[in-house]
Amino acid sequence: MPTTSVSRIRQAAVADAPLLARVGSELFAQTFAAVNTPEDLGAYLAIAFNEPRQTQELNDPNMRTWIAESDDGSPAGFVQVRLGAAMPTRALPRPAELARIYVDARWHGAGVGPRLLQ
Repeated sequence: MPTTSVSRIRQAAVADAPLLARVGSELFAQTFAAVNTPEDLGAYLAIAFNEPRQTQELNDPNMRTWIAESDDGSPAGFVQVRLGAAMPTRALPRPAELARIYVDARWHGAGVGPRLLQ
């Protein structure tokens, strides 16, 4: 675990698209590289975590993204929520889907995930 702490959770802005493209690729690979071929992983990352895709998601009025930052401002993880998502079981007045949540392995056990979910 890092010697610093996560000092803030902030809502991402469109200007964060390059950051989310980089961090999203890194954290997805960190999480799923062991269970994917390098070719499959590379193909998915090229589609899911490129800068135009992140810009599109950040501009989507039904998506919300928050970034966890350490004391030095470096990202520790992020969460994305899709609002108004269709729910498979029943209609809810304000449905939402947890689309992504990734926390850098260095921060596992430090409470970053629960803070992002709040």
